[in-house]
Amino acid sequence: MRENALYYPYINIPESDWLMKRLLYWDKMYSIVPYQVKHCETDLSPLMMELKEDKELFEFIMPLDYTTELESFRESFLDIAKYFVKEGKINKNNTTKIHIEKIGNLSSELLNLGVIKNLTYPWYEMDSVLANIFMKNLAIDLCTKTNLQATPLTNDIEFDSLLNDSVIKDEILNFTMPLPSGIVDLKKIREFRDRNKDTVKEYRRKIEKITLTVLNGKTLEERKDLLSSAKRDFEEDLAKLNHEISRLWMNQSKHIVVPLVGFVGGALTGGTLGAVVGLSTAVISNVYDVTKKEKNVLTYATNLQRI
Repeated sequence: MRENALYYPYINIPESDWLMKRLLYWDKMYSIVPYQVKHCETDLSPLMMELKEDKELFEFIMPLDYTTELESFRESFLDIAKYFVKEGKINKNNTTKIHIEKIGNLSSELLNLGVIKNLTYPWYEMDSVLANIFMKNLAIDLCTKTNLQATPLTNDIEFDSLLNDSVIKDEILNFTMPLPSGIVDLKKIREFRDRNKDTVKEYRRKIEKITLTVLNGKTLEERKDLLSSAKRDFEEDLAKLNHEISRLWMNQSKHIVVPLVGFVGGALTGGTLGAVVGLSTAVISNVYDVTKKEKNVLTYATNLQRI
């Protein structure tokens, strides 16, 4: 099971709940960024500027570093581009900017085909549909032919007729990672990751298991039903854990009042934490006895609610 992810199709990853969940799910995230952008930085968002400073959490991948590995990719994309031209699928009114370092030695042929148009160097524009295909295939090849140990990842997912692997995982992460409302800052992300290094590995195994179960559905309706069932089961298990924590907490403490959700696994912070450390250890031990089978996944999800 791969433990990292390579984001596409854009240079800047939108600051969102989607991104925060992926930073908490994967060991490391990568993004495809040209050298010119990495060093110039005028095209990077404030979030990307902050992310690039943390090599354990995030890292840029430069296409120019993998010119040899990407030769077959560029050849196959040229065939796709020729097909788009032949079938009249190029839409010059709906285009996306793309950097010369990503296009590489294809630029002359794509210009001659009319597939790309030169903007202000080093930027070109390409039919948006074709550009998305280009970036998806580029990400796949980088994951396949390098040692990144990563899987391609995008937040620009189009639902297909059978709910594919990426779509299913997106849906599963939506109900298994209950983050608090609002944007979680990167400092809290780092702190949470440090506290849960072992737990997240078990969590990923659980997500992979759920994903494979849903993919066993042969039709769209079967996969929807399996996804709904997985969501219901997970939420029921989480509710049982919360109930058990509440019962144990009330039995062992009549005077200290703290929020319930987020207590497990050291999620409490500040002065209150010091006051209840001994008691929390006892409660956690009892909860683990009750929920041995799913304790890692459930406590990880519970902690996320008070990250």
